[in-house]
Amino acid sequence: MEQQIDAYLDIETTGLSRFCDYITVVGIYSCNGNDDKLIQL
Repeated sequence: MEQQIDAYLDIETTGLSRFCDYITVVGIYSCNGNDDKLIQL
């Protein structure tokens, strides 16, 4: 039986405008019940 993995994407920005604001952090949190990982890109 395959183990299910959940993953959550988090994108942090300096604001809401696509013209003058920037993406500051992209993170991925994955969890499978035994080994949880947080990856910051």
